[in-house]
Amino acid sequence: MKVVVSGGGTGGHIYPAIAIANKFKKEDNAQILYIGTKDGLESKVVPKEFDFKTIEVTYLRRKINFDNVKRVFKSLKATLDAIKIIKKFKPDLIVGTGGYVSGPVILAGKLLNIKTAIHEQNSYPGITNKIAARFCNRVMISFLDAKKYFKDQNKVVLTGNPVRQDIIDAKREDMRKKLNLKDDEKFVLCVGGSGGSLSINNAMKEPIEYFFENNIKFMHVTGERFYNDYIDEFKGMNLKENQNIISYLNDIVTYLTASDLVISSGGAIFLAEVSAKQVAPIIIPKAYTAENHQEHNARALEKENAGICILEKELEGNKLFEVIKELLEDDDKIENIKNNMQRISQVDAIDKIYNALKSI
Repeated sequence: MKVVVSGGGTGGHIYPAIAIANKFKKEDNAQILYIGTKDGLESKVVPKEFDFKTIEVTYLRRKINFDNVKRVFKSLKATLDAIKIIKKFKPDLIVGTGGYVSGPVILAGKLLNIKTAIHEQNSYPGITNKIAARFCNRVMISFLDAKKYFKDQNKVVLTGNPVRQDIIDAKREDMRKKLNLKDDEKFVLCVGGSGGSLSINNAMKEPIEYFFENNIKFMHVTGERFYNDYIDEFKGMNLKENQNIISYLNDIVTYLTASDLVISSGGAIFLAEVSAKQVAPIIIPKAYTAENHQEHNARALEKENAGICILEKELEGNKLFEVIKELLEDDDKIENIKNNMQRISQVDAIDKIYNALKSI
């Protein structure tokens, strides 16, 4: 079997594509070809694992002007280039996971009469997947809220976002023992995405003082660019065991699995990991993300009572501190959120994705 996968720009598009490719490689010994861009993150990550081809593509602006006309022609050329690559490879299936690069690849598959599918990671679909959904054979979604944005709902299957196997396999008891955490100790993880979040960092100053004074265990990840200035403010604080402020967290598996409460931005893949481990989340969506998808992700969980959403513009004052304190002092409230997380989590997402694709 031969499978083409395509997705680019951010890890949120790339890592689901890699997970899908690995699943087909494992189950069908499939030959995989990944189509991306030469300058995107995928060009650094994917060639280590799969054959990798590139096309040159750009996004279209909403305004009608000469620059956009040039972009239209570039998109048409990208589709023709994708057709050449796909004709030579002769795949049985093409899967797009979003990002501008996947649009021409899915269109090329349709023109060549090859079965095509898309996977949407967010509660509010990106523009590429909205367009691609019109001519692909299967639409896989990660949040039920996303279904209403697709016209032909017979194509739509709720699968969830694939979660790394090491996160699924990690046991809470083992990870808490690894960190030397006692059964009655609460542990809080705060991480503002891979690059950190200045607004979350600032809002966490009061909670960190509260954690220190009440011997609550925590791991706060600032992001490398914010760390030096941030840690200066806590130099006089003699943090105890399992009270940490660091720039970057390599071992997310251990700390997430051991947590009772997580404060994070609203990236879809990380929220899927939080859901898989059934940790209560306070979600602070990053403003100005594409189509405001992080807020839509957070609201989708909040609607199910599986998380609490606080917008960046609401962080002034001590709102975050009040919410954190209320949750840490109310075990029933945290347990209720965890139970709702368990109810809606899609731990077997990669199997559902695989089955949905095999069905076409």
